[in-house]
Amino acid sequence: MEVYTLYDFVIVIAITALFVVGGINLSLIHRLRKINNGTFKVKEQFNIIIIIYCVVHVLSLFLQAKDSYIHITFSFIFLIWPNIYFIYLESENLNFNLNRYYVALYGSYVMSIVMLIAFFIFDFYDISPFPLKFVLWSSLLLVIVYYLYLFIKSKLFDIVYNNKAWLFLVGLLVVIVVLLLSSIIESIMTQISYIFFLVLFLGFCIMMNHHLISKLASLTNYSSAVVGFTKKKETKFNKPSFDQELLLSIGSSLEKLPLEYFYNSCLDLNKLADCLKITAPELSYFFSNQLNTNFNQYINNIRLAKAKELLEKKQYQDVSVKDIGTEVGFSSNSSFYRTFKEKYNIAPSEYRKERR
Repeated sequence: MEVYTLYDFVIVIAITALFVVGGINLSLIHRLRKINNGTFKVKEQFNIIIIIYCVVHVLSLFLQAKDSYIHITFSFIFLIWPNIYFIYLESENLNFNLNRYYVALYGSYVMSIVMLIAFFIFDFYDISPFPLKFVLWSSLLLVIVYYLYLFIKSKLFDIVYNNKAWLFLVGLLVVIVVLLLSSIIESIMTQISYIFFLVLFLGFCIMMNHHLISKLASLTNYSSAVVGFTKKKETKFNKPSFDQELLLSIGSSLEKLPLEYFYNSCLDLNKLADCLKITAPELSYFFSNQLNTNFNQYINNIRLAKAKELLEKKQYQDVSVKDIGTEVGFSSNSSFYRTFKEKYNIAPSEYRKERR
């Protein structure tokens, strides 16, 4: 009986973690689609692919088909880059076309299956895959280069969520290229590169998980998402006898705050409530019942109005759209793009062009 190595156990741990994160992501997407009635089709498909990849990978391990590790991963890589590109495209609603996505997705499926069949034949008949192997790898590199080009052309590099996302995306790109090159000479670098690939890909999926959680929190009313865990409090604040004088006082206090106060990216509901000397549930109730909005929408409207004003000013023509978003309080470029387009039906960069 074949003895499993430390390398095998590390792979199993990484694949198991990837499977769990993929499952959590699917659960979050399901909840988001119920609340927001949004699409989230690409993210859903992407996480389904991840789960399938994990299952096939673990099966190959227990069937002792260890040579198929890299082959499965190479086939899987065909599915990664189209999805990563369309994930950002759908998230920012930048010329996203569902039909175009499905064409790219099914085309990637075909390439992935062809590669798997080719390597299966090579292994089953114990024949050398050269030179067909290089043809397959070359097509894989072309796919990566093509979607990297689209990523740059669509200016998605400007709205990648944060520095960690950059680290994962660039790291994945570098590791995949190294993985391809190391497989040619079949050195120990292949195993090392493969471990790095799984770690970076797991990091990317966890980052997506964090983004989905943030999205879920922003789309759920604060009182039901945070305070709503205590039914007693919900009942109290939903009573018609809620202190109307307090509500008037909150509205008056909000109007007295300078707009610059809301341009602080660290501002949250608790900090604003402390500033107004009330509780967070009371402030949440005020937003939902008096203004028919929530905290995020309220401050975003203030920030977007200022951003719109700055985009129109001539003295700000040399200031990047990203810097303007930061100046008015948006913590990430992606959230600025997304909220601006949701409110004004146009990207901030396009709005600036129209106003020149």
